[in-house]
Amino acid sequence: MAEDEIKEEPEVTTEEEVVEDPAPETEEPEQEKPKKSKKSSVKKLTPHLKKLVSSKKRKIIIIIAAVLVVLGALTAIPVTRYAIAGLVLKKDVSITVLDAKTKRPVSDAVVSLGSVNAKSDSKGIAHLKSVRVGEYSLKITKQYYSDSTTAYTVPVFSAPATTTTDLTATGRQVSILVTNKISGDPIEDVTIVSSGTSATTGSDGTSVIILPTKQDTQTAVISKSGYNSLSVVINVNDVTAKNNYQLAPSGSIYYLSKITGTINVMKSDLDGANAKVAVQGTGKESDTQTVLLSARDWQYSMLLAKRDSDQDKLYLINSSDDSLTTVDQGDATFSLVGWSGHTFVYIVYRNTTNYWDNKREALKSYNADTKKLTTIYETSGAGTAYYDYQYELLSNVYILDNEIVYLKSWEMGSNSIDTTKNASLISVDPTMSVKKTIKDFPNTYNASVSAKLYSPQSLYIRTQNYPSDAVFYDYEDSNIKVVTNVTDDTFDNAYPTYLISPNGNKTFWTDPRDGKNTLLIGDKNAGSSTQIATLSDYSAYGWYGDNYILLTKNGSELYIASADKPLSSTNQPLFITNYHKPQVSYPGYGYGYGGQ
Repeated sequence: MAEDEIKEEPEVTTEEEVVEDPAPETEEPEQEKPKKSKKSSVKKLTPHLKKLVSSKKRKIIIIIAAVLVVLGALTAIPVTRYAIAGLVLKKDVSITVLDAKTKRPVSDAVVSLGSVNAKSDSKGIAHLKSVRVGEYSLKITKQYYSDSTTAYTVPVFSAPATTTTDLTATGRQVSILVTNKISGDPIEDVTIVSSGTSATTGSDGTSVIILPTKQDTQTAVISKSGYNSLSVVINVNDVTAKNNYQLAPSGSIYYLSKITGTINVMKSDLDGANAKVAVQGTGKESDTQTVLLSARDWQYSMLLAKRDSDQDKLYLINSSDDSLTTVDQGDATFSLVGWSGHTFVYIVYRNTTNYWDNKREALKSYNADTKKLTTIYETSGAGTAYYDYQYELLSNVYILDNEIVYLKSWEMGSNSIDTTKNASLISVDPTMSVKKTIKDFPNTYNASVSAKLYSPQSLYIRTQNYPSDAVFYDYEDSNIKVVTNVTDDTFDNAYPTYLISPNGNKTFWTDPRDGKNTLLIGDKNAGSSTQIATLSDYSAYGWYGDNYILLTKNGSELYIASADKPLSSTNQPLFITNYHKPQVSYPGYGYGYGGQ
């Protein structure tokens, strides 16, 4: 169809546009015809506009187009561009602050861009987060430095410029070195505060702090999370003085001391500082039988002592407040096994019970967190006298990574042999709720069974039925099997006590060689070992955290050292304290400290 043949659509009139019909014409004097109004032009456009906005989608497109036109016009003007973009665009900015003279990083300087500010770190870098794009005055201030103000722009379309600004010192530049008191290693991010200013050490443990020169010395406080704070005096005007300081890692250890004539439980920092009495002795404590065993994280300690009577009692010491809680008591003898996590395991021998009575012996546990005392097993008995007795014995209790294992066996008179009563190797899970028999062993009058820990997680078991030869078993990873390469000599060997680190990934032990001690650290199974000392007078005592080892010398001196480097003439253990060591020891017990 030709273009001139297109018929015009009839005009649609809305209610608002309805006009009343004009009145009938009357004869009037002839007048000038009115000019065509603008309204009629708009009316002609109205159908096209309505068609354009007739759908929601078209309306949105029109609005977006209008906004883009306006924004395009506004962003053509720089001031307007930053004002508008700043409403939605924010960027992270990093500013490096250096000393104008030494070119060393200036830490703890306050860097500001508008309302956003941050302090420079040990590398002199201040990280300002979410700064609106725009033009700013970059302001940097620090005590005993001249203020700095420069122009800085956070751009819309590109990354903020990496800027380095020099500050000019107005005081004395004093160098400080901070190292770990135990390991000797430099400590990063240590804060030094003095005379209203501060500085932070870098990865080499050093920092430069600017101090006023009106006095030759200034007091300062040196601190870092995980370390004990230290108050020091800094030499300011003596350029030959070395301001080198040592921080001790935070933490406390517990030990027995009889320095006052009474056996007290003492508590001190890791470097021996701030020693104090945690539990005051009563004077009734036995010199030889008072025992203190601490959990691997040192949160709890178990004390075996006579304190208010002639009978031993078990007490729990909580390191959070040094509180003392009675765990168990009675006319009994307590044989301590040790800590499995925060659960303490021990055997009770009831003194007033006959050998052939039930419940003469009991294997118990105490959960230090929940304060729950659990009887794991109680022995049985039969008979009326020594000629017809039958009674169970508990022995060879060992704490392993995920279980506690023990032997129970029977003693019987020659006239009361009961072959239905077997000896057994039994396992208990760490919750003390699930027990299982690993293996039963036949019982005869001439039979015996015993076990020995030969590596951190492995046992040898020897069964003997005289006059037959002994049979040996190996128990490891919850599996037991007969082994033929083990002899009586192998079984009777004096195996090291492998001390397990808190995270369970490392072991620390002593191996006597040539009349002295070799100290070794290995993995969780004592493999991949590294010698940290040879021909040494030190012995392994325990761990503090996973980075420090505790050592003992001469049976009464306690030391601490880094677990990450061998001992040498320039790396000697740090002396903590002298302590009181009872005659009781716990060979094979590696899951707590103080029993070696």
